[in-house]
Amino acid sequence: MDIPGKMSVQGGRWQGRYGQMADSDVLLDPLWGTATELSAVEAALLRTPALRRLHYVRHAGPAALHTQHTSTRLQHTLGVFALIAHFAPDWSELRAAALLHDVGHGPFSHALEGIGGFDHHRRSEAERHSPEIR
Repeated sequence: MDIPGKMSVQGGRWQGRYGQMADSDVLLDPLWGTATELSAVEAALLRTPALRRLHYVRHAGPAALHTQHTSTRLQHTLGVFALIAHFAPDWSELRAAALLHDVGHGPFSHALEGIGGFDHHRRSEAERHSPEIR
C-alpha cells in the first residue's frame, strides 16, 4: 500500500514518516509492516486520554526497569489492533475491543494486581463506560 506523498513500501520496508501513525487515518504496524485504515470511531478512540495514557505504561511493568523490554501498553494495544484489523477487517466491535482491551492497566501493569483491591479489569470496565469513550 502506498500513501501518495507520504509513505511507500520499498524493499519490504516503509519509507517516509517515522512512527506508527502515517496519517491521521492510517496506522502502521512496525513489526508486521501492515498499514491499517482507521474508522472515524477508531481515530477518535486513539485521541482519548484513556488510550493516550497507555503510552506511559510499560508493558513489562517493573521489569522494564532492568530489562531491554521497553514496549508500552499503547504499542502492545496498537499491535493487537493491527492483527485484528488484518484478520477481521469488517468486525468493527472486535476492532474497538482490541483498542480498549488494556485501557485499565496501572503504572506497573499486573504487578499491582490485588494490592489495595486494584483490579485492572474493573478499571477497564469503568474506562469503557466513561463519557469520553461512550
